[in-house]
Amino acid sequence: MKYFVFADFDGTISTEDVGYNLLTHFSTVDNSDLSELWMTRQIGARECLQIEAERFRATHSEVIEFVDKFEIDPVFPSFVEYLRSKDIPLVILSDGFDLYIKRFLKNHSLDGIELITNSGRIIGNRLEVDFPHDGGCGKCGACKSELIREIVKRENFEGKIVFAGDGFSDICAIDEANILFAKNYLRTYCQEENIPHLPFDSFDDIGKALFDDWPPARRRSGASK
Repeated sequence: MKYFVFADFDGTISTEDVGYNLLTHFSTVDNSDLSELWMTRQIGARECLQIEAERFRATHSEVIEFVDKFEIDPVFPSFVEYLRSKDIPLVILSDGFDLYIKRFLKNHSLDGIELITNSGRIIGNRLEVDFPHDGGCGKCGACKSELIREIVKRENFEGKIVFAGDGFSDICAIDEANILFAKNYLRTYCQEENIPHLPFDSFDDIGKALFDDWPPARRRSGASK
């Protein structure tokens, strides 16, 4: 079976939502009003992120120090290595910002993975943002359904599309996935809407579901826990 794997970042690869915590921690005001407007679809993700950016105040060093506290799904690095050994493509799709995701991936020696996300940079103590992938549904900053279609066409791929996600912004990817892995909010949404999915808590669950020879040999032998 040929797979093309797409994965969300916040709360999927990272154990917590780094972007939400970052924008909340350094906001000059309470952002709870935006969360409600976004979750009820009164505003789109792009508009929400723009407002959060306007409220944000932190230096680059403060951002880096904050991001470095967050942890990765401990199985994800092994999952990436396994995919590479099988020549299975992997792309990270996020409606967050490259500012913190690139730092996080570099911390774990995973900066070689293709990443498509929104752009953010610190100028002084202000967050300037850009949305170079804002096609598709018109609500997202980086629309995952549109991105998956573009990448599959670009790679002339014929096989099964795998998507793993956990949150509200991952709903756009549902229709593009042949195999959908969901946790947290996305799992609840799929259950409520009767959308076929496979629940997961870590990339170990995904590996077990997709591959007969998972986990990798070194993990089976006990060399790595």
